[in-house]
Amino acid sequence: MDKHKYRTPLAVSLGAIGGALSRYYLETWLYHGGVGLPLAHVIINSSGCLLMGLFVTLAIKTNISSEIRLLVSVGFLGSFTTFSSYQLDASVMWDHGNSKESLIYWLSSPILGVVCLQLGNLMAYKWLQKKGGG
Repeated sequence: MDKHKYRTPLAVSLGAIGGALSRYYLETWLYHGGVGLPLAHVIINSSGCLLMGLFVTLAIKTNISSEIRLLVSVGFLGSFTTFSSYQLDASVMWDHGNSKESLIYWLSSPILGVVCLQLGNLMAYKWLQKKGGG
């Protein structure tokens, strides 16, 4: 049995636990209610992007193990904010000369996200109406 085959999923999982808990506690600490600008999410997404840019650049330029790279970038930061992963993907495409694809991805993701969220809401309401609960 190869003991190393468990290292990658373990690294991602451990990072994800820390990222999710960090997001939860930071949101709880920053959230002040209301329906205005969701400042907690702005702070989390912006700080996640800052940390993603910092860490990925350092990881590429130094000799950080693949498990640590995955623990921090995919696990922790990916769980802390998927927005940082989305921005990294768009940036990598742009940096590799795929500016058209990068812009399409960058613009379509939030638009499709809102459309799919509303579609999911509609589907839930329709389902609840059929069940007699809404």
